[in-house]
Amino acid sequence: MTEPSPADPLAAFTLTSAANILEKLQTLQRNGTLLSIGWDDSGASVTSTLIKLLPQKGLMALETPQQMPAQLCEAALLSFSASVQGADVRFTCARLREATLDGQDVLAAPIPAAMIWVQRRENYRISLPRAAPVLCRVPLPNDEIAEFEVLNISLLGLALLDKSGRLDYWGRVGQVFGNCALLIDGLREERVSLEIRNKRNTARSQGRSAVTRVGFAFRDMSRSFARQLQRYVAALERERARRDA
Repeated sequence: MTEPSPADPLAAFTLTSAANILEKLQTLQRNGTLLSIGWDDSGASVTSTLIKLLPQKGLMALETPQQMPAQLCEAALLSFSASVQGADVRFTCARLREATLDGQDVLAAPIPAAMIWVQRRENYRISLPRAAPVLCRVPLPNDEIAEFEVLNISLLGLALLDKSGRLDYWGRVGQVFGNCALLIDGLREERVSLEIRNKRNTARSQGRSAVTRVGFAFRDMSRSFARQLQRYVAALERERARRDA
């Protein structure tokens, strides 16, 4: 995981101190937290838990999944994600290798050099008004450029409403769509990549077809996009506070 730039909203939530990262890994180990491990953009993943930390060797031992795809130990880079104690956790590691620890088969992974640890209050997404919808322009793999309504937004991501089924058809969890654009009145159009984190189909009433809510994380944010996003989210929070007062 490369360290984000100072303008990147994730910079405030990225740990790079070895001591802090070790402390957070100990929290994952103590809680028996399930780790989701992905290895490519197909959205495929397995789950595991952290068994033991070996800081003197710069390694951590993971439980071997019951069904372990060959790609897991062949991938050059793996992405880890988890939720623990009200925080969303993400980090990456280089290649895993099979090993034995105290007579138990495990997977050995290097202790990450950086870790994103976001308390959910920081990741709280603000719902956008439906009366004047904000749109997001997304280039699809078939070269079509489609526009989708933005349901909510935070410093880390957003959710789009897919009424046409295009994202549901073309998108897989973990897939990244590049050169997307948020169309917000008063803001300069900026390009950003969006990574699908989750999809949820919702049945519509009166026999109408289902719609899909697709959650995304921001990727490859420019400094200028990050600054505009921070100002926009802050303005939304002020407006919500004014209405609730």
